[in-house]
Amino acid sequence: MKALKLTIIIVIAFALLWMVNSFISRTPVTDSRLPSEIPTREYIQQLLIKNGYDVGPKGADGKIGKDSNFAWEKAECDQFAVEMMERQGL
Repeated sequence: MKALKLTIIIVIAFALLWMVNSFISRTPVTDSRLPSEIPTREYIQQLLIKNGYDVGPKGADGKIGKDSNFAWEKAECDQFAVEMMERQGL
């Protein structure tokens, strides 16, 4: 009985490992840029500030908090609105 339980546990463990491995191997790489080409958090915050968004009282400090997240979401919404207006010919 113990051997059967152990066998079932081992089979389940291998099945889970196989599923995780399959998922990881199918996950596409979304950013092929080198790490030196990826903008830093400070740089993104500086761009948000430059474009009139408030990233918080400390400014571009490289820490992504609620103010930086809100600024990013607002910028995305504004960009979406501009794209929709352009599609409508406005």
